[in-house]
Amino acid sequence: MSAARLLSPQARTALRRARRHFAPARRMSVRQWAEIHRRMHTGPRAGNLFEVDETPALAGILAAYQDSSVREIWCQKSAQIGWTQGFVMNVMGYHVHLDPCSILVIFAKEAAVRRFFREKLEPAIRASRVLLDRIPLDARSADNTQDFKRFTGGFIQGVGSNSPTNVKSTDARVVIVEEPDDTSKNLAGQGDAIALGRERYKTYPNGRMIVGGTPTVEGLSKIAEGMKKTDQRRMFVECPHCGHEQTLRFEQLRWKKDALTHHPVYGTHRPETARYACEACGVDDQEDLFWTDDQKNQAVLAASKRPDYGYRATAPFTGSAGFYTNELYSLFAGSRFEYFVQKWLEAKHAMDNGDDSLMRSFKNNQLGETFELKSDAPEIADLVDRGEDYAEWTAPAGALVATCWIDVQRGGESSGEARLEGLIIGWGRNEESWRIARVVVNGNPLEQATWDKLDAELAKPIRSAGGGTLPISLLGVDSGDGMTQDAVYAYIRAKQREGRDAIPTKGERGRGKPVFKPPKALDYTHNDKAAKWGLKLYLIGTEAAKDTIASRLKLAGHGDGRMHWPTSIGLDYLEQITSEVKVPGRNGELTWTERAGRRNEMLDAEVGNLHLARKLRLHTMPESYWLDLERQIRQPELALPAAGRLSAMSPAPPTQSAASAATAGPAAARRVGGATPFTGFGDR
Repeated sequence: MSAARLLSPQARTALRRARRHFAPARRMSVRQWAEIHRRMHTGPRAGNLFEVDETPALAGILAAYQDSSVREIWCQKSAQIGWTQGFVMNVMGYHVHLDPCSILVIFAKEAAVRRFFREKLEPAIRASRVLLDRIPLDARSADNTQDFKRFTGGFIQGVGSNSPTNVKSTDARVVIVEEPDDTSKNLAGQGDAIALGRERYKTYPNGRMIVGGTPTVEGLSKIAEGMKKTDQRRMFVECPHCGHEQTLRFEQLRWKKDALTHHPVYGTHRPETARYACEACGVDDQEDLFWTDDQKNQAVLAASKRPDYGYRATAPFTGSAGFYTNELYSLFAGSRFEYFVQKWLEAKHAMDNGDDSLMRSFKNNQLGETFELKSDAPEIADLVDRGEDYAEWTAPAGALVATCWIDVQRGGESSGEARLEGLIIGWGRNEESWRIARVVVNGNPLEQATWDKLDAELAKPIRSAGGGTLPISLLGVDSGDGMTQDAVYAYIRAKQREGRDAIPTKGERGRGKPVFKPPKALDYTHNDKAAKWGLKLYLIGTEAAKDTIASRLKLAGHGDGRMHWPTSIGLDYLEQITSEVKVPGRNGELTWTERAGRRNEMLDAEVGNLHLARKLRLHTMPESYWLDLERQIRQPELALPAAGRLSAMSPAPPTQSAASAATAGPAAARRVGGATPFTGFGDR
């Protein structure tokens, strides 16, 4: 009798688990591991071993994961190709069982993390004995939570992309980003979640990053932008009739119409007749050469058996392997030609009636392609042509009041070198405006020397076309970054003690938020009342401001609200002020969203300056106000001393209503008094 027979059943079970756990790892690929050890926990094959032939488009991606020359894998995909179950879960299971390491999975939100662990990861662990032996799920503990699973030699941790602390706190050999288009674009000014995730695996010589997701809107999609930096592999299949190799495209589907059919959505179209036309031999619409669904499936399966798994690179390889795939490559029962045609006809019907949501969904979720929103915004080339012939640091005729707004950049992979970057704008009647100068000061915002350099930059004279110089009437500085706001407040307090007109600002998103509204107190007295002369924070309604700027960019020539810029300001400025577009959110409401890979500091500076103009109430000033300013510029020797000069060029202070300011004009403003203009910096 063997010694094991003397043990209790529970002890024998524990012994078997220990043998499996400590047995030497057999060298095998992720695919081999999955087909030997991974049992499916969902779908029609629940309980059966995983088979890559069920999702053949993933075979080449699984192979690339273990290519030592590949550091990152990107996959721009449709919704129904089995990505999470057929790739992500297999990679995780392989490492848990045979190659233990740290794994970080980044999702859009914390709720998505918990849902993934509860609905996908834990059931997958329970279904496969080799995983359950290594990650017990019976009781919650510090090693087994809703977003963390520890196993011998490693762990799996899920984090939400909206928390920079979570994303930055964990180094991991394998970093997985699920649905990158939904992840946060700029975490507290530290860069987007993908850039931060990349930092987590860089220290590992055998580290890997996996980014897979469905694209969204053209120009905004992070997965589409990231694919441009890969070798952009596409899967080619052979025509069953002529052998021509080609990628599968929806445009090659053919179907019949029936004049006697009158479907309320499909009209005369008959989706059930849909077939695939080879781009070589199906050009003459010979029905006997069209592929059936079964022929297409066999062609995809055959391609996955080739040494290259059917994939060919269409761009140079630089360490990142990129894969395009769509639902046409799927063998699932619901991914048939008839289904595609039905979806497209339904989307077209809705679009013809003014609703593009179904077409966006079809392009993204079935075809794995971005959707191009129609926009009436001017093209960059048109904006370049509208550049005007005047030098920077000069104020053309009509620019009578100057404001300056400064953006604070701590620096990082997505935001570049630490710096202060802003824009000086000259304003005229009815908010017609001229870009006077871009301001860029390199340096750490947490160091006083950087702010001293900003003072020196703002002390440069602005030469007016009418003669003399134009003072900066109001300076705004962004204080929205939680790590630099104290430095901003200290700078603003110092300027206000010197009698300068300067304010801290912060963007406020959301519909219905006005560009300007009364500020919030930051300083309080000993009995918790707002200090009368304390610092105040000004919140900017960014959505409303961007709406205004977008509408004004369409206006050419001179007049109310027109925007002007010198030809020397650079293409980069124009690209930045058009770096965001309005797209439908999950609730259907249009919101301003950054284009992928585009900087937007100048758009923020435009928003900030519009807020400053509204604080000065320039849009309410009467003609007498502007005439008085013009006289002062033409005859600078008649202008008041510095303190009086600013109040003459600024509207009445906040204690006076806009109506009374408009009635009283600049003379009343002078009587109230004002702060010292920024042109006085050089005189200190």
